[in-house]
Amino acid sequence: MSPEIYPLIGLVCGLVGGWIWENVIPSGIAAIAIALLAGLIAEASSSFDGLGLLMVVLGTILAGLMSFFGTVTGTRLKEYFERKSE
Repeated sequence: MSPEIYPLIGLVCGLVGGWIWENVIPSGIAAIAIALLAGLIAEASSSFDGLGLLMVVLGTILAGLMSFFGTVTGTRLKEYFERKSE
């Protein structure tokens, strides 16, 4: 799996979580779970090696961090559109 997908998973989960729950924890858990699952499925389809598993772990951490920024952005976008509609 391409390493560029991990930050996107985190950002999308964060945006959705920030828009719906306005909380970092649900979006972070979702981002970590989805990134870990996707990485392990992609790694299982190829040969298991130490570098591949390290990339899955680092990508999962990156997805969790990006979910924080996505949550902040999603919350601010929701507040902006609510103010604009008033």
